[in-house]
Amino acid sequence: MVQLEDNLRSAELELSNEEMERLNAASEPGELYPYRFLEAYEQKR
Repeated sequence: MVQLEDNLRSAELELSNEEMERLNAASEPGELYPYRFLEAYEQKR
């Protein structure tokens, strides 16, 4: 029951714009395979 209550309280969490920007930057996916390899190959040519 404690976990449920914690989860429900988390819905009330409000983040500032700076916090959202930091989270978005941290969770941004890197370049996808195989594009990063193709780009590296093209730079060597």
